[in-house]
Amino acid sequence: MSSNAFCRRSFLKTLGLSAVLLPLLDFEVERSAIAAPAGGLRKRFVSLFWPNGVTNSYWPTGGESDFVLTDVLSPLAPHRSDLLILDGIDNRAMMDQFPSYGGHAAMPFLLTGGNAKGPVGNLSAIGNSISLDRHLAKQQTTPIDSLVVGVDNREERDISVKYVSYNGPAVGAQPSVPAVLDDVHAIYTKLFSSLGVDPAKLAKLRAERKSVLDFVGKDLERFRGRLGNEGREKVDLHLQSIRNIEGRLDQIAVANAPAPPGAAIDSYSKDQYDTVAKVQIDMVVGALATGQTNIASMLWSNAHNNSWVFKWLGDEFKQSGDGSFNPLRSHHEMAHRGGDGSGGGDDARRKNTVDKYFISQFAYLIAQCKAVKEGSGTLLDNSVLLLANCMGNGASHANTRLPWILAGSCGGYFRTGRYVKAPGTPLNRVLVSIANAMGDPLTTFGPAQYGGALAQLR
Repeated sequence: MSSNAFCRRSFLKTLGLSAVLLPLLDFEVERSAIAAPAGGLRKRFVSLFWPNGVTNSYWPTGGESDFVLTDVLSPLAPHRSDLLILDGIDNRAMMDQFPSYGGHAAMPFLLTGGNAKGPVGNLSAIGNSISLDRHLAKQQTTPIDSLVVGVDNREERDISVKYVSYNGPAVGAQPSVPAVLDDVHAIYTKLFSSLGVDPAKLAKLRAERKSVLDFVGKDLERFRGRLGNEGREKVDLHLQSIRNIEGRLDQIAVANAPAPPGAAIDSYSKDQYDTVAKVQIDMVVGALATGQTNIASMLWSNAHNNSWVFKWLGDEFKQSGDGSFNPLRSHHEMAHRGGDGSGGGDDARRKNTVDKYFISQFAYLIAQCKAVKEGSGTLLDNSVLLLANCMGNGASHANTRLPWILAGSCGGYFRTGRYVKAPGTPLNRVLVSIANAMGDPLTTFGPAQYGGALAQLR
């Protein structure tokens, strides 16, 4: 390490709290507890899950490198070279353990690879082994081992469909799970209290519409003045992102508290899922950029989404449904009515529109990661992002051909920009590949019979 780098690091340490509010500048990046690529840049893993499968209109056409994105996948066009679109991923562990179970029962298998504990209730089971995010979290030395967030998770009472992250074996009839943060204010408090801010002081600052940056502003300005142009630009972008998040939080009322003036959005309003979801993404990316965590999972929001009514997508989504799952047109209903899309019509079109919406949120996550510069690349270059669904097709509840997408090369491990067809591949092999990309040399994850890393991803 150069003496200049040492002096800078020493200065950062004198800032205390202020330093950990900063993005990971090149000279301050340290190796995580698991192996890091040359240069010591941290590797990250983020998963984003949505339910109810897709129609045939989702799948690209063409070959491995000359694939053509469909309209449903079109939000990913700017990031084509960063993608691995997977075709042929199956939930084989669930199919073998519970042959009669459909995709709504898949949550306990998606990041664990199985086996689950069941049956529990009507054609369902609970997680009974550690999930990949929590497995990797145990190897981290970050202030937060992993960040587990979800939209409106508390509403769902069925323990078999509301979790994707598991700490390990179930305890009796209850899964062992980390708390799922769905209140955006609770996520904000967790991020900054983990850095040493007194939660009571933080709550007072936010109640007064002040920024956490006001608490440490002079130290940050002093530090900023000692950076070069590139460093100042990076710091300025990050600090602005914090203020942007805080500005959006000002519009969202704190759960179970009187709404302050100007707070027009209820934290748990079903009409505001889109707003809440984007704030969650921004805070996850901020946590990755500052080194608070290297691992995050996002669940939007359970295995059926009976409460998701996409009013922000247009008037037709505000209309009455058939009453099967919700008085209005819910995500679950549209999955059933849309079928495989082969019949066309308004039902299939609406289902494709909804899937395109979720794809656009993944594209937003990718873009936010690409906006954070790290070394000669970006945060995305040092990450692997997983977009995953719990079933192949929502109408048939299929456990085959799951629409899974990876983004980011994770330090050059993955060869991106490809449409990878691998029919009949157990999802476990994707999990092993992600673990290996993160520096964990494990050879299987979940039941060993489902194999090791998927070589086609390299």
